[in-house]
Amino acid sequence: MNSSLFSQEQDLSNQMLAVLQRFKLWILVAAAAGALAGVVYSKTLPKYAEAKAGYTLAQHKVQQLAAVYDKLPAQTSLMLGALEIDELSRFTLLFEHPLVWQQLWSNVQLCQAKAEFCAQNDNTKQQQLTAKWRSKFQYDHKRRGNFLSVKWRATSTAEAELLLTALMQSAEAEYKSQAIDQYLAREADLQMALAKAQTVGERSELSLQLDKVQAELNVLKHGSQSILHAVQPLSAKEGKNKPLLFIAVVAALLAALGAALLALVFSRR
Repeated sequence: MNSSLFSQEQDLSNQMLAVLQRFKLWILVAAAAGALAGVVYSKTLPKYAEAKAGYTLAQHKVQQLAAVYDKLPAQTSLMLGALEIDELSRFTLLFEHPLVWQQLWSNVQLCQAKAEFCAQNDNTKQQQLTAKWRSKFQYDHKRRGNFLSVKWRATSTAEAELLLTALMQSAEAEYKSQAIDQYLAREADLQMALAKAQTVGERSELSLQLDKVQAELNVLKHGSQSILHAVQPLSAKEGKNKPLLFIAVVAALLAALGAALLALVFSRR
């Protein structure tokens, strides 16, 4: 049985060698055509530049979370670092929020710099731009160190920087909008409770809480503090040149292999 298998393998090898000798010119032509096709195809693919940046929570936001942590029961197992991580995770969810992408294409600086990216009050164009560019944006939140990295690929470094900056501004604007809504609801609750308070002590405590909430509201509405702190400032680099020689060699080998297999099938008929 072993000798039979060996003879079959030897027969196949002989046939393969015969095919290579008989059709070597066509196989070489196929390899050259494959190399050329691979190079031409790689040339047609756009070369993307990339802008990237790295962030963590701003110090004033960390201090806010520390104040919240101080009010938790002493026996709680929750750590301050966990609050910070959860807060940054909540921010990253905004990158999936449709309203953030909708507001992106209405960014004033973006509209002034590139009219083709401007889609104010045009829902159809906003959806088209989002569908085109959404896959060019990537983010990664590393819980260890609480570090958020973001990057955007575009046809030029200026374009990549512009779009990434505008998206971060849109996400921060939505974050502040949601925070304002929460503080307004808290303010209304405190005002209602203050109106029903019976003792001087209750009114003093509620008034103090109301003052803090209104102060935070004022900062959110009129302040310029950022939610994030740039650990790695925005930078951009041009797209790398594709390794044409490697692409040509791989394409040539694949084409030659395909041609040889076709020739083997043809010769055995």
